[in-house]
Amino acid sequence: MNRYLRRFTDDIQQTLKANLHERASYLKLLYDQISNGPVVKERYLDIGAGEAVNSMVFGQGFTEIYCIDVKLPKSTAMSKRQSNIRYIIADAHQLPFADNSFDLMSMFSVIEHVQNSELAAQEACRVLKKGGNLLCSFQTGTSPLICTLV
Repeated sequence: MNRYLRRFTDDIQQTLKANLHERASYLKLLYDQISNGPVVKERYLDIGAGEAVNSMVFGQGFTEIYCIDVKLPKSTAMSKRQSNIRYIIADAHQLPFADNSFDLMSMFSVIEHVQNSELAAQEACRVLKKGGNLLCSFQTGTSPLICTLV
């Protein structure tokens, strides 16, 4: 693992101990440092959204924000915070969207929990627009790894 990637993952590991909003904000800061972001900010998808914390941070400036998870969040307060967030109960193995639908997508701490990680990754790539960004973090031993598909 190159030195930059190691520092990158070590920084994330330290930040994972903070609250979810701080973690999401930190991941967004790292993403902004290595990417110009999507050219178009129409549609953002958060796979494995949970309470939609990542969606509120990464979805800023997007016209439409979609949150996918296998169950409803514990709190419905997130829907009151941002009216352009749509929460959908769905499985990462079969996303209910047409091909080439999203400009930016995230799968934070999802891949290691799904039954078929290859199928979930294929589905994510299927609904990602050409030139869009897919951000993934997953646990690899003790440190998470962030991947950006551009």
